This record gives sequence, structure tokens and C-alpha cells, in this order.
Amino acid sequence: MKIPRRITKSLIRIKQYWFLIALILSGLASIFYMIVYDVSPFDKYREVKAQRRRVAFHDANGEALLERGYFKQARVEFQMALDLQPTDREAMDGRYLSDLFLDSGKTGWNQAAGLVTQLHLAATATNDGLDKKFYPVMEKYLGDVSDYIDDYEEADRHYQEALRANPIYMDALFTYAWFVYDELWKLPDDKRDVPIAKMKNSFEKMIQVDKFDYRGFDGLGYTLYIQGIRSPDPGARRELLNEAERQSRRASKLGHKQLNALMDFGEIIRSIDPTTALEFHKKAEQLLDPRKLEEIPENRDDLSVVLLTGDQRGREIRMNDDAERGAWVYYQLALDHLARCETMQHNRLLAKARSLDAEKKIFLIYGDQLRILRLMNSNASCPAILERPNSPALQASSN
Repeated sequence: MKIPRRITKSLIRIKQYWFLIALILSGLASIFYMIVYDVSPFDKYREVKAQRRRVAFHDANGEALLERGYFKQARVEFQMALDLQPTDREAMDGRYLSDLFLDSGKTGWNQAAGLVTQLHLAATATNDGLDKKFYPVMEKYLGDVSDYIDDYEEADRHYQEALRANPIYMDALFTYAWFVYDELWKLPDDKRDVPIAKMKNSFEKMIQVDKFDYRGFDGLGYTLYIQGIRSPDPGARRELLNEAERQSRRASKLGHKQLNALMDFGEIIRSIDPTTALEFHKKAEQLLDPRKLEEIPENRDDLSVVLLTGDQRGREIRMNDDAERGAWVYYQLALDHLARCETMQHNRLLAKARSLDAEKKIFLIYGDQLRILRLMNSNASCPAILERPNSPALQASSN
């Protein structure tokens, strides 16, 4: 059968343009597929772009948490970034530094390992081994290691270098302020004003950076409290104490589940308003419940208190277990009742504190606070306040 000429010409044209026709049909099929299944050829690009944004988000969160001293949370953020992008250098460096800080905070931390890491990090500073944005964090870690081995000058140099590189580095500001606090007691009394001013400046910067971090207000309140105790002028002392109370009250509200914030506020306000001091120290007592301690792991960390008065001024008293923390709380509660001239309640709580204070070392804090209570209440109407901390009357009350 003879094929019509018209059909033959059509077939020849189709053969000549088959590639173009196939391309058009493929395009129409793709458009149909995209309409039916709601997809786009740009989806892969958008997915990659979205993934990069998520990685950058977790990196930024991790960096902010690391600089504020929240190392566990920082590590989680960096790990989430690595889950999305395993080769992300910033996340790898951030996770590494988070682990270092977490290890150095453990009581079983290997001092030799810390020194090895210190040398390694010092080398990476010159060889650009870590992401440059982590340079202040690295310097702060080196300061921590140096402080741990009591190398004051080296620790001071590293902390200041961290703050030079990043003047608003929260965890460095916080750590450096309390580092200065620990060291100022080694200086003669007439040389302490400068380091106290450094403390005050660090805590004020923390408040400027983050008005919702209780640590800045807590530190500033306690610094003003120290200045008040040191002031020979009763009027200036009262003014400093009032300002200390204002700052510390803010800290106790922001850190209402933090044992140290509640205890500091109660200690500061006792001479102004012992009833409020009693209220906040009772809140601190509630945090001694094991279930409450589990909610805020920081409340279980080792705590230290430095004596502010007497011949042992500057001596550090460390509290390593729940019994010693309990003794600290009950000694403070006893003093709150004493400030209210409620001697029976004072004696009962003093006896309870002494029963928890097996080594009798926390009693030194009680004596220190009693001297401060006397200083701030020189015209106190309650005779028991004027008793010496080791007087027979007070000793008998604990038996």
C-alpha cells in the first residue's frame, strides 16, 4: 500500500525534529508533574539554603551559650549543627571547647590533661588551629587552667586577653570578677580598693550586656555590700548597703531557683529588713530538698564563702556536700531570727546547723555574719546580737 505523500512529509519532519519534539513533550510532562505533585526544580537549592541557615542558627546559639558559660546547652547546639553538616568547622571547634569546659568543671578533672590541652591551645592560637571567633573562649579556658594551678599572673593575663578580644564576653567577665575577689584578700587592706573597683566594673558590664542574667546583679550587689562593710562612715555604709540590697533583690527575682542568689540577698538585706531576709532564706531552705536540687544542677556544685571580717578575713570556706550546704542555710536562718530578737528560734536553728556541721568549719561563717550584724546594728536593742560569736552564751545555745 502506498503511503500518502502528505503523511510521508510529516514523518520526515518528525524525524528531522524528533529531538526538539521530545524536549517539548518532556517539558510539558515535567510541568504537569510539578503542578500535580507541587514540586519545583529549585527545591533542592532551597533545601540546601535552608540547611545552611539552620546550621548557622545552631552555630550562633552555641557560640552565645558558650560565651555565657552554659556549656551543656552550647554543646547540644553545636551537635545539632554537626548533625546537619558534619564538616562544619565552627560547630566542631565549638563542641570541642564545650567539652573542655565541661571536663574542667568536674571534681575528677585530670590536672595533667588540662595542662596538655593548655599547651595545645596556646599553639593553635599562633597556627590558626581554631576558628578565630573562638579565640576569646580559648583564652578564657587557659585562664581557668592557670587559676586552677594557682598561677595568678598567668590566669590574670589570659582573662584580660579574653576580655580585650571580646569586652562583652559574659562568662569571662563573671569569672574574672570572682577571680579578682578571691585574690584581693591576699593584698594589704589599703590596696583592695582597685580590685574591688574591677569587680564592680565587670558586673556592671554584665548587666549592660544582659539585663536578664541574675549573675550580674548578684555580683554587683555583693560588691557594694563589701564596700559597705569596709566603709568607716556609717552614713556611706548605709547608702552602699541600700544600693546593694536593690541590686541583689533583682538577682533573687531573676535567679529565684538559684541557691547562691537567694542566700546572698538574704545576707545583704538582713541588717535592713530581717523579716525579708528570713523569707528568702526559707526559700533557700526549700531548695535543699533533693528533688529541687536535681532541677538545678548548679545548686549541687561546690560552693565557697569568703570570710569578710575578723582575723581570718579572706579565708575561704568551701561547702562540698548537702550537709554543709544545709548547715550554711540554717546558720543564716538562725541569724535572721537573732536580728528579729527571736532568741528561741535562733537557738533551735543554730543547734540544727551545728548538728549538720560535723567538722565545725561552717560555724566560721556564722561568726563572720554575726560580726557584720553587729557592725550594721550598732544600736541594736537585742542584747544577744552584741554577744561575741564564741561567747559561752552562744556556745551553750548550740548544745
